[in-house]
Amino acid sequence: MTNEQILLNVRYQLMEEGKIGSTGSFFEMQGEDGELKKVPEPEEIHSFSRWKEYGYGVKRGEKAIAKVEIWKYADAKKKDDEETEEKERIFKKAAFFFASSQVEPLREGKR
Repeated sequence: MTNEQILLNVRYQLMEEGKIGSTGSFFEMQGEDGELKKVPEPEEIHSFSRWKEYGYGVKRGEKAIAKVEIWKYADAKKKDDEETEEKERIFKKAAFFFASSQVEPLREGKR
């Protein structure tokens, strides 16, 4: 399962629990019976660093809405006697996610 699929499942779970709302948009999904259903799209959640990339900061005192194990991709260097080989490592890592109601735009003068 990809990180996107993991997070979509978590978003739906959080929406069902009433912790986050809907965006007002709908997805068309195929149900177990094979029929297409319109399902409300849950509110976005992102990690602290992703919100920062988007120009938002987590509000002071806010706690993560979800702790999720996602796939982490990292470069691993393997050193042999004669050559250095770079490989990509993939492993599970816990990450903390925040909803849009928990963030605010960063101020321009503050960096």
